[in-house]
Parts: sequence; C-alpha cells; structure tokens
Amino acid sequence: MKIIVFTSNSYLYLLPGFCELFNKYWPNQEPYILGYDFPKELLPQNFSFISLGKQEEFNPYWTTALIPYFRDFPYKYFLAIMDDCFLIKKVNLNKFNLFFDKMKELDADKIVFSVHTGKFNDIRIKDDMIIWEQNRIYRTTLQISMWKVDYFLKYCKPNLTPQDFELNENQGKNDGAIILSSDNDDIIYKYEILRRGKPDKSQFHLLSSLNIEDRKIIERYIK
Repeated sequence: MKIIVFTSNSYLYLLPGFCELFNKYWPNQEPYILGYDFPKELLPQNFSFISLGKQEEFNPYWTTALIPYFRDFPYKYFLAIMDDCFLIKKVNLNKFNLFFDKMKELDADKIVFSVHTGKFNDIRIKDDMIIWEQNRIYRTTLQISMWKVDYFLKYCKPNLTPQDFELNENQGKNDGAIILSSDNDDIIYKYEILRRGKPDKSQFHLLSSLNIEDRKIIERYIK
C-alpha cells in the first residue's frame, strides 16, 4: 500500500501546510506526491515528489497523465488524498488497519474513509463496518479512500478532470465492486481547504473546534 497525494501547479502552495499537518497526525509514513512542476519550497524528507510531466501537455485534464503511472504502479493498493485535504486529528490506526485487513480478506475494491450519510440499503458486516449498496451514487468519490489499483484504472479514462471523474453520480453503480466504509465515524478526519479553487465556506464551522496551532496553519490558506 502506498499513500498518494494528488496536486497540480495551481495548488503547490498548499503543500507546506498539508505536509505539516499530515506528519503531525499520521507520522512515520512516506507518501508520494503526484504533480507536474516541482515545488519551490522544500518538502519534509519523508515526502517524495513525482513529476508526471508538463501540465500544459495535459490541461485541463487530470486522468490522462495518471494512466501510464498507475499502469506501472508496483503496489496493489493505494490511498488517495487530494492536496487540499488537511488532516486535523490523529488517524484511527486500529480502525484503519481493521478496515484494510477486511479489504484484503474480501478482496474488496475500495475503502471510503469518511462517512456518507443518507438512506441506503448497505450491508452491515460488523459494528459500524458496511459494504456500500451497488446502487449508491458517487461510488467513485475522490474523498480520502483506499483503492485497488485495478479498480481505479477501470474508471481512470483519458481526458477527465477530477470533477468529471468524481461527480458522475452514476459511475460505478452496479459494477459488482465491494466498497467498504464506516457509517458511524470518519476514520481519517480532514479539513477541506478549497471548493472549486476557492476557500470552502462549508468547512468554516470546523475552525472553532481546532487547536490554535492547526487553526493558524489552515487560516493561511483561506484568507
């Protein structure tokens, strides 16, 4: 399993804050950051930046540069996280490992690490662990998730933006894939800095619950 952070030239400025909070709340990891131009600011030593080429050769599309990378990817699974998802709480490692073990046991295709509320006919495995029903919308969400590489590539077609990939609500319906999630509590807590390139006002209510240090880091990017 490898942690993959997706970024682009427009959002390289987010990486210092992202990395700082990531290392605070999920230490001892060695994530890869996939982007285009190398960031001007030095990243922590545990992060590796991988350039997919020149962004202008792929703009405005996201998936085209990813396909050859993941076709040669040496791991079966990867955890996907976008550059604007700043961690704000320690990762629940016991629960994370429980879900990842169940993924491997069931040969599941994906774990979504945040709760998606609504009335669904999901299958309960145990406690708060569920398998998403086949007819759920947004099964290919780009919220923080563990993906089986083959499942990601199934939908990673050329010439798609992240919005094209994620916001096709019917994509993945009835595809037979096993998608695990919790219906009780997020396993990985994050603050989403941006929404369509602008500060995500729907997240502002979370600021008051953060400690001073974390709030100062996040406020650098939303003011």
